[in-house]
Amino acid sequence: MTQFEKTIISDLDNAQTIIHEFIIQYAVTMKVPLKKLSAIVAPKRHNLSQPFLQTEIEDIEKNLLTIETILNQLMADIQEAKTNL
Repeated sequence: MTQFEKTIISDLDNAQTIIHEFIIQYAVTMKVPLKKLSAIVAPKRHNLSQPFLQTEIEDIEKNLLTIETILNQLMADIQEAKTNL
């Protein structure tokens, strides 16, 4: 393996580490609180005066799932790039 290829692998490893750390923080700051919020809102969804409606929670969950899917695909793409070097 050439020095250039080693540098690319190192950069890809660093990218994976950064993305992995972001995924952990994303789960802590977004997914866990959202589940707690959803548990609070769900029983009260019939009351339209509540700050979040169940449909809004579901929209947020869909958006978070999209983000998670993109991050996972990015990790897979980086791993594939490393394999193909």
